[in-house]
Amino acid sequence: AVKHQKPLLVHDPNAHDTIIEILSKNYDGPLPNVVIHCFTGTQDNIKAYVEKGFYIGITGYICKEKYGQEIRDAIKSGVLPLNRIALQSNAPFMLPSVPDKDIDPVSAMLLEYC
Repeated sequence: AVKHQKPLLVHDPNAHDTIIEILSKNYDGPLPNVVIHCFTGTQDNIKAYVEKGFYIGITGYICKEKYGQEIRDAIKSGVLPLNRIALQSNAPFMLPSVPDKDIDPVSAMLLEYC
């Protein structure tokens, strides 16, 4: 990714410290754009990533009442600036918590077949 300056998608399931360590090393050139895919961490994690210029991948996880609160708070407080958000579906694994009756017909059809 560094050699060809291709975007780097990094999946960070509970590996924040390791990811920061790896991506803080000196490489043969600058890091390309980095997206922390399917982010589920803390506001402190967000701060560290944003300070490095990384994008934060937000999925339907943000809609989950309990688990998405940290991300919603980070956006509201400005810890996660809007220009650092990469919207991701990560479907069908990170669905928002929505009652079946509220799902639009197209999404319902996709969920049925995915």
